[in-house]
Amino acid sequence: MYQSNNLIMSKKEYKISISEDWVAPDETLLDSGSEYSDIETPIPTDVFRITFAVAVILVATVMALTFKIGVVDHDTMANLALQNKSVNFIVPPPRGIIMDLPSFDLLVISREVRESVSESVQDDVADILEVKQEEFKKFISENINSNSIFFAGTDLSKNQILAIKYFNPDGYYVVSSTNRNYIDGQQFSQVVGYTGKINKNDLKDEYYYSTDVVGRLGIEAEYEEVLRG
Repeated sequence: MYQSNNLIMSKKEYKISISEDWVAPDETLLDSGSEYSDIETPIPTDVFRITFAVAVILVATVMALTFKIGVVDHDTMANLALQNKSVNFIVPPPRGIIMDLPSFDLLVISREVRESVSESVQDDVADILEVKQEEFKKFISENINSNSIFFAGTDLSKNQILAIKYFNPDGYYVVSSTNRNYIDGQQFSQVVGYTGKINKNDLKDEYYYSTDVVGRLGIEAEYEEVLRG
C-alpha cells in the first residue's frame, strides 16, 4: 500500500515598500520647496516683467518714429520723394501786353545731364543750336556744377525746336517764352525801355526766379509790378 503525500502549493506575495521620501513626478512640479525641485525650476516672475517692459518700449519707439516720419516730417519727406522722381522748374509768366511774340528756349536740368553725360549728345545739341562744340561743352560743364537749371539756348527757330524734339536728349527741354516786339523801337526805346535776364540783385525779391526777366528803364521798369505777370 502506497501512501502519497499531498503537496500543498502556496502562492507567495511580493510587495514593494515605498519609503516616506518617495514623491510622484507630478508632485515635484508643484512642490518647489522639496528636495526634488531641481527637476523643474519655475521661471522667475521678474523675467516676464522685464520682457514685457522691453516689448512695450520697442513698440512705443516704433510708433513714435512712424508718427514723426508720417505726420511731423510729412512735408519734408514728401518733397524728398518728389525730387527723387521728378524735377520742378519755373516757367516765366507772360509780361503785360506791350507787344509779345511767342518764342521757345532750351532749358537744361543739370542733374539729368550730369547723370547721362555724353560728349556725342552735347556735340549734337551744339550742332542744332549752331554753336561751336568745344564752346558749348565748356558752357554746359561750367553751368551744371553751379546751377540746378539754366538755359542753353533762347529764341529757338522752328527747325531747332523740331530737331530737339526729334533728338530728345536727356536733360534738355524746350519751354515756351515770349519776346517783346517794340514797334518803332528806335524812336521810343527811351520811353518804353527793355527787358533783361534776372541778376543776383533782382533775386533778393522773393517774387523772382532765375528763369524770369525784369523790366529795365522806361515803362518796363516803371510798371514792373504790373507787367511782370
